[in-house]
Amino acid sequence: MEHPVVAEDGFTYEREAIAEALQRRPRSPKTNAEMGSRVVPNQDKKATIINYKEKTVQEIMSVAASVPSGHALKLLHRAESFIRPLLPDRSAQAKLVKLLQLKASLPAMSRGTAVKELLDMLSNQPGDSTVRDLLSNFEAWDVGFQATARRPPLLPCHEVGDVKITGVLDKECATRLAARWQTTDGAEALWKFALELGSSADPGVWLGGAALVLAAVHGKVVVDLPALPDSLLASAVSLLKTPLDAAALALEVFKCDFGLAFDTQTCSCSLASLLWEQARRCESDPSAQEPLLIEAFMADEENSDVRGALLKLLLQHLEGGTLDKEDVLLKLLFFEHNQVPKKLLSKLSLAAEHVRVLEPASCVTLANQLQEEGRPEDGAKVAVIAAEAFDACGSKEEAQSSYILAYNMDRRNPDAAHGVVESCAYASRTCEELREQLAGQQEMMEQLEGQQETIEEQNERINSLDKEISDLKIEAASMKKELENSKVLTAVRGFTWDLSSEDFSAFQRGQVKNSPKVYLPGLGIKIWLQYYPQGASDSPVGRAALYLARSAKARVCATISVDSVDRDITIPIDLYQHQGFGNPSFIRVGQHEKISVIIKSVQLEGSKIEYLF
Repeated sequence: MEHPVVAEDGFTYEREAIAEALQRRPRSPKTNAEMGSRVVPNQDKKATIINYKEKTVQEIMSVAASVPSGHALKLLHRAESFIRPLLPDRSAQAKLVKLLQLKASLPAMSRGTAVKELLDMLSNQPGDSTVRDLLSNFEAWDVGFQATARRPPLLPCHEVGDVKITGVLDKECATRLAARWQTTDGAEALWKFALELGSSADPGVWLGGAALVLAAVHGKVVVDLPALPDSLLASAVSLLKTPLDAAALALEVFKCDFGLAFDTQTCSCSLASLLWEQARRCESDPSAQEPLLIEAFMADEENSDVRGALLKLLLQHLEGGTLDKEDVLLKLLFFEHNQVPKKLLSKLSLAAEHVRVLEPASCVTLANQLQEEGRPEDGAKVAVIAAEAFDACGSKEEAQSSYILAYNMDRRNPDAAHGVVESCAYASRTCEELREQLAGQQEMMEQLEGQQETIEEQNERINSLDKEISDLKIEAASMKKELENSKVLTAVRGFTWDLSSEDFSAFQRGQVKNSPKVYLPGLGIKIWLQYYPQGASDSPVGRAALYLARSAKARVCATISVDSVDRDITIPIDLYQHQGFGNPSFIRVGQHEKISVIIKSVQLEGSKIEYLF
């Protein structure tokens, strides 16, 4: 990474790479959220890169004379690639001269153009004493290098100030092992090598190197996670969270990216396993364990160890009344049970923002559970969420079914009612479009001779569609009428029977006068009053009887008012239809102006729903 910048998603990228990526697709490579093209230079990262290059160049200049010529040539080429872009800076030029000196000290076949470049510097800067001194001692360097080459090799590490720099021999060995990381044997050898260096008392850069290898080979070889140091585990987790940065670092250290930038599925599974190990190490501190388990679950929902531990922890929070991750708990419950256990339904808030994390099919299951538990209104809300999710992913048929399910659960739910009407309209439009398409096909086929049989088949199909359209229109009209009736239902609460013009003086005891029958829209039943002005056969002398009747078996709760007398009546649900229920001694015999009935609730026979007015 040469020019690090911070994008609008808060992550750091190489400037050219993120610019090219955003031109192709204006979304964050990390979060997949929409993102603009504005970037800000990351000065801290830039300073780190510059510092890394300076230390690398210094290390190469320190060890180049102590390693085989072939390896030294590669190291010097790398150092040059860091220095040359900084020219004509005088400090960079001085370092380039030193690198060319070391290159000129190599055997003749490895020197390349080093001597020529030094001569060019001398001709262009004849007064530069540093260049003159280097050239005047060239022969001495060559002799000294040949003598060094005949001595035993030096140790692979050396000291620069107070910082221990990892030797180039270790890096060379790591690079060669990394070339075989995709094989089982190669991955095991690389892991053992990196683990030994990264677990030392002063691992230096090899802590990150071992973490990179752990991120790459986890899942390919057996890794004893409980035995790993906390620092190594934490470093590997940090790298797996930013696979692009990890791949770039792997290229720097091992000349191989280990596929970290592309194999996101493997990275996610490895991240979940390592986070699970971190969570296991802090079992005594649930507050620290919970975020680790949640992050592991988000990385790999298929990890059964993570699911089991997180479910147990969240259920403990639920029982203790401290649950703040209900959405995660719902997902876990459907993973483990394909539903929410009945004993937990009453303990969950089932807020919309929590339910929306579930798959649409799981929402339908939850809605049916709520209806079975006598909570149809809540079930309708969940079914509407399922319908919206199906609609968002283009599953129109499932969305329509969910809207109808919600409407059947709670016909007063406006979202469900609107969804049903929209579904019917969509079905009608779809059929109309199909009809138009088929009509166009018929017109084209009529122009082809000898295709009469095909045309007849299309005509039959059109007729069938016409019938389907007709049926759908009838169904839509019926549902629209039912919806209108349900709206009227909320306004109908009772009726008043005017008796001011009635003369009951000629009525005998036991003779009844029925009021007009009143239809309750949306419920399909009628109610009316049975009035005995001179009393029923079982009424006390001087008392008039009054009963409330209905056309179908249903429990009806109502208040009947005559003058200033109010009495509550509840018709049992199993009372025979048309049979009145009331009070044989409701009011005194005499002239009364009106009788009023206020309906409080109705529950039809065989229904679990009680309609309230």
